[in-house]
Amino acid sequence: MRIELEILPERVELLEADALLVPVDGQICRLGGAAAGALRAALPQDERADELEYVEDQLARMRPLAHPFASVIDGVARWNKLVVSAAYPHNVNDVVFGPAECAAMLRAALPEALAAAARAGVRSIAATVIGTQYRMPADLAIRAFVDGLAASTSAITVKWSLPDASYRQIATDAWSRLR
Repeated sequence: MRIELEILPERVELLEADALLVPVDGQICRLGGAAAGALRAALPQDERADELEYVEDQLARMRPLAHPFASVIDGVARWNKLVVSAAYPHNVNDVVFGPAECAAMLRAALPEALAAAARAGVRSIAATVIGTQYRMPADLAIRAFVDGLAASTSAITVKWSLPDASYRQIATDAWSRLR
């Protein structure tokens, strides 16, 4: 395994990394979730509207981004790059994804996102837990993320923001089983 994982209690907007992982539904490519919150929090108030407009514009241009692919764009705030990953579907057009399907998509997307990041010269990437808002139970989402990291062959450091102590414990246990 060439991935180095740092499981951290800090909020993602406080993490020093070359890039930020931005998971999207590739069909709609909109900014949302914890990554959107991190961008908002990391940007100074006087730059926030312009910088978020830039990100939204870039996301709209890459639509549709086929699962499990990723694209790297110029970053904002503290991150030099944003790694946009078609990692997470939304229920649209009467298509509903269950927790197991969402976990499988996340597992498949992470190696692609990390490979795209590595090709773009990214050595470290900040990430949040993906999918716990309303799609997957936290333990499934965390294990799917760890499984995706384990499947990656990219030499990159993942700085995973998990402020919730119970999430950190699940992630630590899952990662140690794979090492």
